[in-house]
Amino acid sequence: RTIVARGQVTSHDEGPVICVWDARVGSFDGEPELARIPFEKSSRGICALGFSYCGTMLTSVEMDNPHTVTVWDWRRGKKLGEGRGFNGEPIQVFGVEWNPYAVDGSGEFITYGRKHIKKWSEAGRAWSSASMSFGKQKMQNVHSVVYLPRKASGTVLVAAGCSDGAILVFKERNAIKSIAAHAAGPQVIGEGGTKTYTGLRCMTVTEDERTLVTGGADGMVVRWDVADGGLSEESRLGEPLAVSPPYAGSSGGKQRPTALRALDCKPESDTMVIGTGGCDIFEATPSGCEVLIFGHNADLYFIAWHPTKPDVFATACESARVSIWDAGSRDMS
Repeated sequence: RTIVARGQVTSHDEGPVICVWDARVGSFDGEPELARIPFEKSSRGICALGFSYCGTMLTSVEMDNPHTVTVWDWRRGKKLGEGRGFNGEPIQVFGVEWNPYAVDGSGEFITYGRKHIKKWSEAGRAWSSASMSFGKQKMQNVHSVVYLPRKASGTVLVAAGCSDGAILVFKERNAIKSIAAHAAGPQVIGEGGTKTYTGLRCMTVTEDERTLVTGGADGMVVRWDVADGGLSEESRLGEPLAVSPPYAGSSGGKQRPTALRALDCKPESDTMVIGTGGCDIFEATPSGCEVLIFGHNADLYFIAWHPTKPDVFATACESARVSIWDAGSRDMS
């Protein structure tokens, strides 16, 4: 949890790079960068990254038309495998998720995105991929994926969060059921510039491997019992937690929900950290939610300091919101 990888887009002068760095080392206390992996300009950029659970391998997805997927020994900058992720105008691949339960030391991960989900497996020194089938379920964009805990039989199911808010459950490479989990939420402008729904954008399994936590574009956090490795409508635990917008205001007289985009659970605790479509970060506990960091969810256009209060300034951005900040407390006032 202390090693971070960041992918960049190509610049005018050179291709994109991946920077791997240690979050525990500040810029004033030492050099945090552990590795730097360069790419050709034709790669355009890096749209997804994912570490293996052992931490030795890193998967990257490029923004070229085939969305090239590469497995790296990141410390040595050595390619271990490469393949085509999904053909199309970027961005078609949204994320990478490694299998924490892979057996015999073999690696396995999933890439997912626009109307597809693909499993990658290590065989000897080579990597191969196979598309997973939606079967009788609706084919739609996949925004999040987790591996569920291993069943007593040894089977490991995969849960995928979709645009309409449903969870698709996969066994091997086939979808076996769809579970209504969240509402689709409001439409947003997607990576290709078209309007889309993000539905179920984020999910995680707690460290004790007993609970699946999902966060949707409807502003809800839902907990599911997955201790036996299965998932069904009856797995839902208690009432969902609603994450309310951090500021007053409405659109057309109706408050839009706070779309959730990322979440993680603190080990051995009921505390969660949640990132939203408005770029705000919440801390959620059984007693409620509070904002840790306020953010802007669109391009920042203007900034103006208060004429008499030296610590107060205002910002305006494309999201049609003006924010007043206190520089002393680094908080929105």
